[in-house]
Formats: sequence, structure tokens, C-alpha cells
Amino acid sequence: MPLASAFARLMAMPAPSGLGAAVRSMGSRLRTRPRAAAPGGPALPAAAARGVAEFCRDMEGALAAARSGRCGAEMNAEVGAACERMKVTLTRCILNEPATGEATGRRVLRDALPYLMTSALFRRSYTKPRGYAGDFETIEMIYAAEPRGEGPVGRAIDAWNLGAATSRAVRSRRARMVQDVGAMLARHRAPEPLRITSLAAGSARELWDLFEALPGAPLQATAIDIDAGAIAFCAGEACRRSLGPDRVALRQANLLRLAYGRAELPMPGQDLVYSMGLIDYLGDEVVVRLIDWAHGRLVLGGTLALGNFAAGNPERPYMDHVLDWKLVHRTPGELRQLFARSRFGGAKVQIDADASGIQLLACCVKG
Repeated sequence: MPLASAFARLMAMPAPSGLGAAVRSMGSRLRTRPRAAAPGGPALPAAAARGVAEFCRDMEGALAAARSGRCGAEMNAEVGAACERMKVTLTRCILNEPATGEATGRRVLRDALPYLMTSALFRRSYTKPRGYAGDFETIEMIYAAEPRGEGPVGRAIDAWNLGAATSRAVRSRRARMVQDVGAMLARHRAPEPLRITSLAAGSARELWDLFEALPGAPLQATAIDIDAGAIAFCAGEACRRSLGPDRVALRQANLLRLAYGRAELPMPGQDLVYSMGLIDYLGDEVVVRLIDWAHGRLVLGGTLALGNFAAGNPERPYMDHVLDWKLVHRTPGELRQLFARSRFGGAKVQIDADASGIQLLACCVKG
């Protein structure tokens, strides 16, 4: 879909409910009929052909072992190693011949899909049952890190997916936000509570971590998401912890409409506005608009913190061409340019990376 059409569609949609059924239907067909390669497309690189053939042989061997009852740590390790070899080979081929990356990924996926779809995380990421990649239930699966695939081989592939660098990066950003907000609370001396807002909050798992770790802290949180399912999930989590709207305000809203002034969401000035996984789905112009909107929600001295996957993410070819989970990867310099184009102007932008180097966090203070 052209970017302009996709943007117009996002601006108009209240929530992704209608898309979910269509994608679920598509996903059920894919489980039984893998994508076909485009006729007349470029030949599959020899290394990729050998790699996917080896992967399929390894998976058949693992399935045979599982049928005979030879399951356990050794089989899990062998399945994980086979998946890793396939991913490394695919990555190398795509990096060597980027012009044919899409076709190479499609051809590899055609053969590997029946095995990969036995992984619960892969299946959800690929079929996108809520209509978009990275929905709150997918992120919850990554947070839980509990293999739930079909049979021993599916669970082994799931364990490999959950242990991948990108999955670890998703978990690390949750911990990082808890740590950062905890530090802000320790410094907070104002009579008013510390007010924070999560954009595209999803399951808002970091908020529940904070309220459990610091139950008496003067914290007032707002969670904004377009997905009614995510808001309902958060309402359940708040109810279980007896957190009323004075502690956690839940708002279903389209952030793009807010950013472009086509909707309003009254809220008091915020000490922190953050998003851990939103702007790497958005183009630069939209991100600048969103930064401007967030700037207007902050008190003087308030902080905007935005997470983005780094341009050097080694998992990118696999995400792009196998998972069909395409992100806008950015460098620290590109993130700084986005802030410079916004109402923050020349304010200093602090950018940190997690231990893997995959997840960047850009922070800027409103002066």
C-alpha cells in the first residue's frame, strides 16, 4: 500500500477491529497454503537455497525425533541452532544482494513457513490477527517469554524466537522505563503527583510494574492507545490492582489525529511523555508532528522519551522479509534531526542504546 494511502487509512480509523477478522481469515489460509513465489522472479541465491533446504531437513528430523519421544533440551538446542543458521544465511544473502531481498525472503518463506508457523510467536507476528504488527498481545507474549508453540518442535522454535535479540530488546525497554520513572519519582519533590503519559501504551506493562514496585508513590499515569482491546486489557489490570482513574487514566484515541489537530484530548501538564514502540512505525513528517503535540503536553522541565529500533539492527532482514514486521529503523543522528525540526528546536537530545545496541531511547527536556 502506498504510504499516502496507508496514512489516510490510519487517520480515519477509530480502532483496528474490522481489520482483525480479515487478517485472521488470511492467517488461517496461510497456515495451510504458504505464499507462492512470484513467477518469473529472480533465482534464489545458491546459499539461500542450500540454507532453507538444510533447515527443512533439520525440521523434519526434529519432528521425527518428537514423534519417537526423543524430546528435551538436546532437541530444543538443535532446533534453535537450525533456526539461527537459516536466519544468518538469509541475512547474509539479503545484505549481499539487497535489490533481490524481497524475492529471496519470499522464496525462503515459501519453504520454511509450514515449520515456522508452529511457533506461537511467529504465527501471531506473521498473521497479525489484530490487523497490525506488534499489537499488545504479541508484546505480551514477548514479555512472558513462555514458549507456546504447537508440539515440541513448535515450542522449540518459539523458545528460539523469544530468545532472539529483538525479543530481548523489547523486554529490556520495559525494564529501562521502569528504572527511569523510578529515578524521576525519587527526585520528585513537588506537591503535585508525578504525571506521566504512555503513547501507544499497548498492555502498559511497565506501568503495572511501577505501581507494584512503588505502591505509595505519588504517580499519576495516562495510557493512550487506538486499540480498544489494549484499553480493555489495561482496565482489567488497573481493576485487579484497585487503581482508579485518579491513578491511571485510560484513553482510547488516534494519536495521528491528535498530532495533526483533528482531535483533542484534554490533560494536565505532564512531567514525562514517552513511547517505547510507536515512532518506528511512522515516517519522519508524522513523527515531527507527534513530537510537537507531545511538547505541548509537557510542563516546563518535562521530558519526552521515544524508543526506536536502531538502523544497525542485525535482525532487520529477518523481520522485514520473513516476519513481514517492517519498522523504520533510525540512527541517533536521524533521531536528533527529528527533534531539531520540532518545537524542541536546538534542545539537547540524549540518546542511549540498550545492551544489544538494537533499542535506542531518545530523551529531550522542554526548556
